[in-house]
Amino acid sequence: MKKKDLINIIKKYLNKKHHSNINKVEWDSLVHLNILMELEGKSSSKISDIKKITEANSLNKLTKLLSKNRIIKND
Repeated sequence: MKKKDLINIIKKYLNKKHHSNINKVEWDSLVHLNILMELEGKSSSKISDIKKITEANSLNKLTKLLSKNRIIKND
């Protein structure tokens, strides 16, 4: 998965007013759950097994964890 794919998944669940500054947004638990469920469906890896994934409620935090676990590649 590429970072732009992750961004598109996140934008799908965020209010449109946050799309322009997606790098600075932290989302709530419902949005986070939706993002993780979609990632789980699109990845061959088990997203829910990643340590601290439940705390990754921003693009930066989620990208770092997914990169560290070799699930995402920076474009």
